[in-house]
Amino acid sequence: MPAHTGSPQSNLSLNKQSTAQQTFDDGRIAFRLDHDTPLYDAAAAGAAVIATLAAGSLITVREDAGAFLYVITGDDTFGFIADASPVSPMEWTPKLEQAGNIETFGTRFASHRSRFA
Repeated sequence: MPAHTGSPQSNLSLNKQSTAQQTFDDGRIAFRLDHDTPLYDAAAAGAAVIATLAAGSLITVREDAGAFLYVITGDDTFGFIADASPVSPMEWTPKLEQAGNIETFGTRFASHRSRFA
């Protein structure tokens, strides 16, 4: 998987709709959901829905889990979303980059990404 460089330039256009998996593969771990999205308790077809995340919800990906992504929500709920869920990536700005090391935050979970694969 390509590492995120912290640069505002990206292979992903901020103007086109992307899936959660495409956005994650581009090195972005935080994005907003474009539609109401079910949050599942497991990375499996038929898993129980533990919540419905509203369109616009901010989520952070912790791990790739096959056809799902293991995420944490803004209210600290963990669960899985379908990797085909439409999302809008968070826009990186120089101000965000100056506030902290985004690359370090984005890669600190890298060793766990294959746990569900």
